[in-house]
Amino acid sequence: LVNRLGRAAVGLPPDAPRDDLSCQRLADLVDESLPALVAGNGDLTPLITALDALIARRDEVVCFATRGQAELIGEHEQNEAASANARHWLGQVIARIREPVVAHFLETYWVRVMQRACLVEGVGGKSWTESDNVVKHLLWSVLPKNTAEERQKLTSLIPALIRQINAGLDELEVSVEERKPFLNTFFELQTKALYGKPDDATTSIPRSGAQPSPAPSATAAPPARALILGSVGRQVRYWGDPSAAASPPSRGPTFAPGDWLSFRGPDDDSARCGMICWQSGTSGTLLLANPAWNDAIALSPRIVELQLQDGTASIASDERLFDIAAMRVLGQLENERSEA
Repeated sequence: LVNRLGRAAVGLPPDAPRDDLSCQRLADLVDESLPALVAGNGDLTPLITALDALIARRDEVVCFATRGQAELIGEHEQNEAASANARHWLGQVIARIREPVVAHFLETYWVRVMQRACLVEGVGGKSWTESDNVVKHLLWSVLPKNTAEERQKLTSLIPALIRQINAGLDELEVSVEERKPFLNTFFELQTKALYGKPDDATTSIPRSGAQPSPAPSATAAPPARALILGSVGRQVRYWGDPSAAASPPSRGPTFAPGDWLSFRGPDDDSARCGMICWQSGTSGTLLLANPAWNDAIALSPRIVELQLQDGTASIASDERLFDIAAMRVLGQLENERSEA
């Protein structure tokens, strides 16, 4: 009975008033238990069943209230992962580019096309492959053509290539006026290439300043300051790592949705206690909530794992209040005996 009471109170503020609904219900159940406890042989089963129902209902309410925040985290991490993949692609491609205008076009526009393609079907999907092929054809189209066969292939390629470029820019809602200058430049480069002439303005190093980027890291540290997702009433303080791959903790206590976790946020001065309401299946990011908070919190599982290992965090819902109280009493008795 004591352990169930402790579990039902997990996450309540230390200064929760007695007229709080949860506190009221707990107080009522304690009062209802007194006759059975005084009798010594009373049946506590109905009270324990009621406590279990109270615990399940409270957890369900907390979890239900975070559905919107879970969607926010999922959307954010999908966009971040797609952006990282697109930047990685850009870094690999741009190292081979000699024409500054092409490099600028890829950095400013086509990297966003690749990001959208990644969101649609992922890296290697149909949209990604088609968008990547557009760039490969574009790069080939501005190289000097020294044979009749190459010139014929270029002549046949250009109309389809322009349609594909325009289709990608249409998705980005780039205006006709904005795209006209670099499309005209592409045409000039392709005309020179058709006659086997290199462009006089080309350089061996792109002027864009872009450098090949490393592949997205699975061990990148979460940001030092929380990223705020959403708007008032459904905000999430985000300390996740969208590029990480979900995996179970390597050592120490395990955790899962439904657990109440005592922990410290990266910028918290004191411990807080929240329920793990959701976990990303891709990055492992945990969504924690408590009705007493103004917003939910998203944490990288690595943060939680490290805190569990060093004792900063604990699975509060696994703690047994009776055992804790008994150990304290035994400790006090031992101290009194030693002093005597």
